[in-house]
Amino acid sequence: MLKSVCTIMIAFFVLSYFGLTNAQTLKVTKNGNLRSGPGTNNEIIGKVSIGLKVYELDKTKEWYKVKLPDGTTGWLNYILVQQDKKEKDLINEFIIAAAEDNIERVNKYLKEGLDVNSKGDYGVTALYLASEHNHIDMVRLLLDAGADINAKDNKNWTPLLVAAYYGCNETLEILINRGANVNDKSIDGWTALMYLCYGKMSISLSQSGHLEIAELLIANGADVNATNNGGKKALNIAYYSGYIDLIQLLAKQTPPPKEENVDESPYFVAVEEMPEPIGGFKGIQDNIIYPEIAKSAGVEGKVYVLAFVDETGTVTKAQIIKGIGAGCDEAAIDAVLKTKFKPGKQRGKPVKVQVSIPVLFKIQSDSEH
Repeated sequence: MLKSVCTIMIAFFVLSYFGLTNAQTLKVTKNGNLRSGPGTNNEIIGKVSIGLKVYELDKTKEWYKVKLPDGTTGWLNYILVQQDKKEKDLINEFIIAAAEDNIERVNKYLKEGLDVNSKGDYGVTALYLASEHNHIDMVRLLLDAGADINAKDNKNWTPLLVAAYYGCNETLEILINRGANVNDKSIDGWTALMYLCYGKMSISLSQSGHLEIAELLIANGADVNATNNGGKKALNIAYYSGYIDLIQLLAKQTPPPKEENVDESPYFVAVEEMPEPIGGFKGIQDNIIYPEIAKSAGVEGKVYVLAFVDETGTVTKAQIIKGIGAGCDEAAIDAVLKTKFKPGKQRGKPVKVQVSIPVLFKIQSDSEH
């Protein structure tokens, strides 16, 4: 017992001496050069050998700034070192304790000097997993201990993003009010507001609170016009998911698109010859891609689209008059935009006309195929 206590005291003394009580220990796995800065063109200031333990001070994508046991500091390429296995195990235990909401164990590791921002497998932190599981007391504890609220994992996910993905409303409120970056994006370009509108993995989205969280995100600067890598905004995603309250909220926040060289000539509501879809309404129906989510949920009905048809018979824009949600509204707009029309005419001359188009969504039975 005495020997163990002495070992711990000596280890703590060494780390304290170098100012590294929160540093990660790295083990040199290949002989190599210690350099004055990150990059291959910097001056070689020393050598390191296999088995040497060094202490991380800073890092870039490919370089670690380290301190050697003799006090020398410099930069090592990441291929020369790996995290010390014993410390890595401790970090993983710490992060798992946070995921399990074990406040006693987490406090124990923190008191022993473990860095609250230590990263485990896939680059996740304790705060990340506590946020994923909606452990609100643990989230507060870690934040009070100095956890980086915007720390990113290997796919750029932050605690806020993962909380939004899983619909952890209480955690989202804490993170937003503590200053989390509401416009951080995952590697796929998704923001917290987008994940909130998606809601597929949500454990609480069907309960009250998600609209209030969306309002809180927007009030704290969430960009409602941000697009993901697929070009979709939060409003598009809310349409797809069929969340009417979120659609109404985001529609109020989204300004009309700016148009260059806008033609101010009006679209008539009624003319002598109204526009007609080439191929008839069947042509529009043939352009429809029935959303899988709507099929799965058994959503059927008519979507009414207001189409703006110019003098050439091209639909320049379209908007929903009455929708049924679950992605059908977007699918209807897409179908109408793809359709070529016979232009409307007034006194024999082609003119711009706005026309209401009913688009039918009906799930076919096997016998109808």
